[in-house]
Amino acid sequence: MSAGPLTGPLTGRVALVAGGTGAIGRHVATGLAAAGAAVAVHCHRSAGTAAEIVRECGGGLAVCAALPGRDPPTGLLSTVEAELGR
Repeated sequence: MSAGPLTGPLTGRVALVAGGTGAIGRHVATGLAAAGAAVAVHCHRSAGTAAEIVRECGGGLAVCAALPGRDPPTGLLSTVEAELGR
């Protein structure tokens, strides 16, 4: 995938792919980016892989955080919103 802004049906939208460093997460993230979304790739420990996927997406955000069990991930969501928008 080439770097640079993409346009498509999700242009102007932000997507957070939780567990984005696995095979399925990578596929989902790159597909959302191809459709024009700004993508945040979440990882628990694989910061390098998350950054690699963000590069494949042509930009976005790699975010490493532990996801809480029943509590909403407010810190993670705040980070994504601050960097990529709502």
